[in-house]
Amino acid sequence: MTLKPVLTVAVFMLLCGAVSADDFRYPAAQCAALMLGMAEYSHDSAFFDSNPDPLTDRAAAFRAVAIRQNGGDAGPVDTAIADQRPQMTRLLDAYIVRFDDQSRDIFRRLLQTCQEVTIEYPESHRP
Repeated sequence: MTLKPVLTVAVFMLLCGAVSADDFRYPAAQCAALMLGMAEYSHDSAFFDSNPDPLTDRAAAFRAVAIRQNGGDAGPVDTAIADQRPQMTRLLDAYIVRFDDQSRDIFRRLLQTCQEVTIEYPESHRP
């Protein structure tokens, strides 16, 4: 048995199962975590030659939507984002460095979710 499938399942469980349902009642919070994870990865990785600021700005816009959806209470949203951000960075690493197909699929599904949030909440596209 190789370690790759075990790691992929572990990442998937972290992304989908380790947080309470209340944490991601609003997918905008998860999109904020994804954008922050991407910003961190683009800053630290030799695979990206880009400025992470636009991703950080998008994260702030998604965060604002999530806070509004949560009745203005930033605490739970910020906790959920902080918990998910490092997992998003690891997901990108598994996808980009290890060419992990399952990580790629999870990443694409997350991007699709974020695109849907942007369609429903156009303000999430800008800070």
